[in-house]
Amino acid sequence: MPLDVGFGRAYFSSQALVPPTADQSYPYSTVGRLFFTIPGQGDFVCSGAVIYPRLVLTAGHCVHSGSGGQSGWFTNFLFAPAYRDGATPYSVWQGSAAIVTTAWLNGNGQVPNAADYALIEVEDQTVDGIPRRIGEVVGYLGYQTNRLIPNHAHLLGYPVNFDRGERMHQVTAQSFRRYLNENALYGSDMGGGSSGGPWIMNFGSAAGGQAGGAEPARNQVIGVNSYGFEQPPQIVGSSTLNDNFISILNQACSRRPGNCP
Repeated sequence: MPLDVGFGRAYFSSQALVPPTADQSYPYSTVGRLFFTIPGQGDFVCSGAVIYPRLVLTAGHCVHSGSGGQSGWFTNFLFAPAYRDGATPYSVWQGSAAIVTTAWLNGNGQVPNAADYALIEVEDQTVDGIPRRIGEVVGYLGYQTNRLIPNHAHLLGYPVNFDRGERMHQVTAQSFRRYLNENALYGSDMGGGSSGGPWIMNFGSAAGGQAGGAEPARNQVIGVNSYGFEQPPQIVGSSTLNDNFISILNQACSRRPGNCP
């Protein structure tokens, strides 16, 4: 059996970025490592991606425990786009607010969940003497709802089972099958630390002369890493971006002028 195939023949390709400095080029530059604290437990890491000028998309379980109401929130969110081997070429951005879906807030921390995703608003920084939003520095991705099945995507993140989570990793895969609670499964071998990393359709730039197609928009997030099966993982799942996502996006956009385009 080929190495890059999940249980049930969920095929995928898994590889490091070549060269490693590719993480500083768009659209890789929008993806980063997310650091946070779970009160009473310690410091943890996830992955995330910039989707609007001040907004980082990640998994709900990287932001809130899924139970306990206000006591379930995690703290000290720091997002480092294009993080690699301890280096932060685009600085580290501090979270100022976080929003999770009602489905995750009341889901008792269980996956698959109908909406295991969240948005973090990050503070601006002064770059070369000018106040900048994170999306103005690293760029930002678009999004599409209800596009997990059928599709093909780039899955990005910082899994600790590769390079100790110190380098961005990428998987390309076709949708495998639908799963519980409006989730979808794709083949992947990314483990812990990749949670919250984006699933991106039409990744990268179009080639010269390339045009048309039913879904021509480039670099559109269709899901985020939520959970995996087997050890090491062979299949991973994502909640579907749907009305739950639009609800938290609208909340995040209305929090502060300039959060969204």
